[in-house]
Formats: sequence, structure tokens, C-alpha cells
Amino acid sequence: MNTERISQHWQGIGADKPALVNAFYQRLFERHPRFRPMFPEGIEHQMEKMLDTLALVAENSDTPNAIHPRLRRLGEAHRRYELSEADFDDFIDVLIETIAEFNSAQWCDACGDAWRQALQQVVLPTVREGMH
Repeated sequence: MNTERISQHWQGIGADKPALVNAFYQRLFERHPRFRPMFPEGIEHQMEKMLDTLALVAENSDTPNAIHPRLRRLGEAHRRYELSEADFDDFIDVLIETIAEFNSAQWCDACGDAWRQALQQVVLPTVREGMH
């Protein structure tokens, strides 16, 4: 996993990070409406938490101890939804697509691979721990 590439790409998004998170949720709810009931009508607070979590992953995906406590709590908070592998896959696909869109000048296949590896190898296993 190329953690340096993830961090550089995240930093390259700059001030557009909140817009990225907003676009992500819009796209997620449009493509996969089953996710919408999991969130309150006004999701501004959720968007802030998502932004904080993405920043944490982008800056610390190579130091799991720095992100594991937050990701476990995230899993605990999502336990009641009984998320499936397909749910996680859809979430990751939309997230990576949206991240790519917001820094297309620096995007490459290796960026997508690095983000996917971080999400699948670091984030998901720890979130799953919190869900069980």
C-alpha cells in the first residue's frame, strides 16, 4: 500500500475536501438508495465526521494504531445496520470514484489501487472488528 501517494493525493484536494464529502453522499444516495435511511435528514454533522475520518486515514494509513480506536468506534456505531460485503463494496467504489474526481490532475491507476488497499486492508477489517 502506497501511503505516501494517498497522503499526497488527499493534500492535493485542498479546500475542496468538504465538497468532496458532500458529492460522495449525494452520489451514494442516488446510486444506492438503501443507504439513505441510515442517516439523519440533515447530515452536516455526519459529513464532518466523514471528512475527519478520511483525513485520519489519508495521513495515518501506515500507522494503524493511530486510526484503529476511531475505526472500531465507527464499526460499533454501524453494528445495528448489519452491513453486507456488497454494502462495503458499493461504499468504497463510490468513495474512490468521488476522490478521483476531486483531484483528477493527480489521479492515476496507482492512486486508485492505494486508496482501495487502504480501505480494504486497514479500514474495513478494523470497522468489522467494531461491528462484532
